[in-house]
Amino acid sequence: MTGGSRGIGKMIAAGFLSHGAAKVYITARKAGPCEATAKELTAEYGGECIALPIDIATVAGCEQLIHLTRRMAAKLIGDHVVVTGIAPGPFASDTNRAARDHADEVALREPSRRIGTTEDMAGAAIFLASRADDYVVATTLAVDGGIVYARAGAEIAG
Repeated sequence: MTGGSRGIGKMIAAGFLSHGAAKVYITARKAGPCEATAKELTAEYGGECIALPIDIATVAGCEQLIHLTRRMAAKLIGDHVVVTGIAPGPFASDTNRAARDHADEVALREPSRRIGTTEDMAGAAIFLASRADDYVVATTLAVDGGIVYARAGAEIAG
C-alpha cells in the first residue's frame, strides 16, 4: 500500500498483520521512515512487513481517487486483478493534522461525532483484501463516518 510508513497506510499494514497476514508490503517516498516502520511492524506482529520505498504521486481529492480506481480496475480486471479504493475521512495522521491535533473539535463537525480509528481503517482494508471483496470491482469505499452522504443530503435539502 502507498503511504505505508505512517498514518492511514501504517494503520492498514498493522491491521493486516494483526489479523494474520504473513507478508505486507508498504511503500513511501522516504526510504528511512519506510524501512523503520517495516521493522517496527514486523517486530510487533507475527507476520513480515516489507519496505519498498519509491517516490510515487499522491492522489489528491476523492474524485481523482475514484477515477484512478475505475481506470486501474478496467485495465487490470482482464488479468484477474481486482482494484478497489478507500476514500478516508478524518483520521489522526500527519496528513490530517486537524484530526490528529484537535480530534474533539473535528469530531463535533462529523456525522458520526468522532474521527476514524485504526480499527475502522484496518477493518475496511481487510474486507477489501478478503475473499468477500472478490466480486466488488472499481468501487471506492468511503471510510468517513458519513461525511460524504451528510454533505450530499444537505445539498439536496438546501
